[in-house]
Amino acid sequence: MKILYSLLLCLFAFQTQAQYDTIYVAILPFVSDSEMTEESRTKLKNIVADEFSKDYRMVLLDRGEFDVIAEERDRQRDEDFIDGKIVEQGKAIGAEYLVDGLVDNYGRQLFLKVYDVSDGSLIGSIVSSLTVIRQQKNLLGELKDIFSPTTRTEQLQKNVKQLINQCFSEFLYIVVGAEEESKKRVRSLKVYAGSNMGLKKGQLLEVQALLEEEVEGVITTRRESAGWGKIEKVDGESWCILKVEAGKGNIKKLLNKGTKLRCRAIKK
Repeated sequence: MKILYSLLLCLFAFQTQAQYDTIYVAILPFVSDSEMTEESRTKLKNIVADEFSKDYRMVLLDRGEFDVIAEERDRQRDEDFIDGKIVEQGKAIGAEYLVDGLVDNYGRQLFLKVYDVSDGSLIGSIVSSLTVIRQQKNLLGELKDIFSPTTRTEQLQKNVKQLINQCFSEFLYIVVGAEEESKKRVRSLKVYAGSNMGLKKGQLLEVQALLEEEVEGVITTRRESAGWGKIEKVDGESWCILKVEAGKGNIKKLLNKGTKLRCRAIKK
């Protein structure tokens, strides 16, 4: 019975919750001055995109669908809202957030900003230094690639990670199954998180309930602590078993009600 209960709960929860924590991001074509080639901008943009894609929560949408004129965004370096036309394009392809990059080749800096598509507001930004080699031209007089991403790639990657943490700071791991200790208590939880998220045996996780409330006609979601536990086993890259130490009865009640549960890492 325990196995059947766990399996049914796992299937139901995975189908209904699997995409809850997914973040849909679109990276706009980067803007730069005339001294930077398209090849350079693409290299730089790919470094940023690769860092976002390493975050298991992120889904990067097709950047090629944006019809954005560079000059229209050049003035937005110091603005807290992005152009409404760009926001609408983001909505059209299902993006929740937009990443915009502006390269100041003379100052040797990359300005990165993240915008919330729901209202076009700025939610985070960083400035990262770049390595630029001397301007060169080919035999036809055309500008060659002058941006060298190789020497500062590691620093840029670090800065992009900081931006992600700044905008999407807390990792919430999805609870997809449970093992009963008794009819009124759970022994352990199966959590959709594993070694590829840096989790280890013995690590502490807080269990949180996601509760929907209606306030003046607006439905909001708040998180409430339901208990905590210790990782008993890391089962590969994407799964772990959390042995519940506190809140066993409370968690069982929440599961019976169909409440969505998440876990977050906590310190000892």
